[in-house]
Amino acid sequence: MCFKRTVRYFGWALLFWFMATALFAGRAHADQKRDEALIKFQVTSFFSAVAARDIERMQDLWDIEANVSMLTPRQRRLAVGWPAVRRAFVEGVFTFWNALNAAPIDTPLVLISGTSANALFLVDAVGENRAGKIVHYSIHNSQLYEKHGDQWLLIGCFASGAPE
Repeated sequence: MCFKRTVRYFGWALLFWFMATALFAGRAHADQKRDEALIKFQVTSFFSAVAARDIERMQDLWDIEANVSMLTPRQRRLAVGWPAVRRAFVEGVFTFWNALNAAPIDTPLVLISGTSANALFLVDAVGENRAGKIVHYSIHNSQLYEKHGDQWLLIGCFASGAPE
């Protein structure tokens, strides 16, 4: 009798463990998908702020308290810290272009590890520079994010020109 009862309790415990594991794994997968969607939305918001040449909207996407960094194809040096990144946008990107429309060609590949994430993608960019010349080019882009509560904020943006 005792052996049968032990086997039955063990069976119920094992069943409960499998159900709890499946439930947890399902929830973790849902959280991962939600985080991926939030990061993809941040990428879209980034390019929307660039097109609008709106530094205030851009600032909302960055963790301005962190030691953020950025490098664009036109920069000769890495911008480190929010004041330098802000200056790179205002004096570089927004000043060089009369208009710039850029967007990922495909859905960004989002790699998440705990509270850090990397969004990798190729960007198609078309713009009119200050000289009035229309320029079309591709950019390899990597955006680094850090999670603060439920919000993903940029801590790094690295872009390099892709060969045509």
